[in-house]
Amino acid sequence: MTHLLVKLAGATMLVQSFVVANVIKGLVPSYIFILLQLVRDAFFVFVRRLPVNIFPALVTFLLGFAAYQALGQLANALFPPSFAALPIRVLVSPEDPSQGMFRMSLFTQSLYLLTSVVFFLYAVKLLNLRLEADRIMRWVWTGVILYVAYGFIEFFGFLVTGGSIDIISNRITGVDSHYGTFQTIQLGGVTIERMKSLAGEPSMFAFSVLPFFILAWQQRKKMAWLLLIAAVLSASTTALLGLAIFVIIQGVLFKRFFKTAIVVTAAVAALLILFPQAVEAFYNATVIKLTLQTASGIDRFENFSSALALFRDTDLLHQLFVHGFGYIRSTDGFSTLLVNTGAVGFLAYSAFFLYPLFRLRYDTEYRRGLFAATIALYAIIMVSVPEFYYLHLWLFAALVWREYLDRRPQRAIGGYAGAG
Repeated sequence: MTHLLVKLAGATMLVQSFVVANVIKGLVPSYIFILLQLVRDAFFVFVRRLPVNIFPALVTFLLGFAAYQALGQLANALFPPSFAALPIRVLVSPEDPSQGMFRMSLFTQSLYLLTSVVFFLYAVKLLNLRLEADRIMRWVWTGVILYVAYGFIEFFGFLVTGGSIDIISNRITGVDSHYGTFQTIQLGGVTIERMKSLAGEPSMFAFSVLPFFILAWQQRKKMAWLLLIAAVLSASTTALLGLAIFVIIQGVLFKRFFKTAIVVTAAVAALLILFPQAVEAFYNATVIKLTLQTASGIDRFENFSSALALFRDTDLLHQLFVHGFGYIRSTDGFSTLLVNTGAVGFLAYSAFFLYPLFRLRYDTEYRRGLFAATIALYAIIMVSVPEFYYLHLWLFAALVWREYLDRRPQRAIGGYAGAG
């Protein structure tokens, strides 16, 4: 039980709307578990040999990251930027838009990144140990099941009571603003809650569930159906995008387009039979948003275009390198990364997640599932959910990197690998 804290982090990593205390915003349970594990190991690293030692890799990352951010601050000193042209909602911290040097969000967002990297390093190391790999994935899948179960409890609770029954979520952001939103859609004469569980909002819920659905589906686990229904009930553009990518990958790369399309269509059709007015509701929640016919869709486009204009009009040094990590948060990862990390940072981030994917042989269902899930995650981040710190993203990166570093015939990791 040496790494129980890492396993607890894996079990709770999807929980984002509950914090231990709002004194420090973003203090979700998984982050606490990871940081406690890091502190514990930092104490023992000088006392005894650690079975899993992440510190050499962590120090290397920290030195490289610090040097890169120092280069960005040098660029800010030489060519002072202004963020006045951006919508104020895009700026992460409340300083004046004219301030370019050392904005507070550089430090807060870097701490989130540090926690994510620590989790990734622990995961890669533990997944290399067969017994530990099985254990950590059992914790992860148990957490996913409980997470989705709570979403269904909320969903049916709303049908019974007509109001939210979420008694767990307590996270606030900014100045006393509740994290996420409680959203409903109209299905004929019936109002239902868009499923969100403890993600905070439906799009984040779909972002969290979709990669596990893809992996479970590829390995023919029965729970895949439950995850698919949950994702559809979020009625989000994120779910629509993720499922479309999954079907395309199945058809183009794995030659299973017909079968997968039939199954996904059948699942959606079953929901439409149960809820005849779901077409209009889903259309209003997704397509209308994408075509800029809602305030949300217009805001998304404005955020994207203004961030892209800032990147286009800035000097070459900022374009290549960095304004400052965590300075802005647009509604897409592409423009957010370009402004915050520059073209070099964007390419480095993309290479980190995508390079091992294209170095593997996809001769097993497990690896095919990893490929499809990771591609879906990357695409969703770039297009609609710029959340770089959700730990399941780093878990899938660890799973892919473990396969790449292993280079041996695939072994189904996790207690549910053969279940179904």
